[in-house]
Amino acid sequence: MKTYCALLLFSAAIVAGCSQPTKTPSPTQVCIQYTRARALMSELTLTDGVYHRKGDNAPFTGLAVEFYEDGGRKEESYFSDGKLNGPQIKWYRNGSLFGVTVFEENAVKYMKEYGPDAVIKK
Repeated sequence: MKTYCALLLFSAAIVAGCSQPTKTPSPTQVCIQYTRARALMSELTLTDGVYHRKGDNAPFTGLAVEFYEDGGRKEESYFSDGKLNGPQIKWYRNGSLFGVTVFEENAVKYMKEYGPDAVIKK
């Protein structure tokens, strides 16, 4: 994913350089543009057990993601009607899997965490 995001960022910079002067997008902006994500995790807020986009009253539905500063994946979470529904996947900064949690209406149904060396912790 890091390589993919870096390649996208490089491509975006080239395209931006060939058109009118524009601000170069951040790695996070490029990565979210080329994923199925509908929001960044940092754009969501939790109110009374329901996730919303900040400034929006409608419950959030879709994939929300978060990236490390270098463009590497940090977290992917699926929401339905404002509740965590489905897998939540987290990664360490080095790109190895941190853990997978499966939610059903904000309740944990399954969880597995890994150490930095990919050994199952719990």
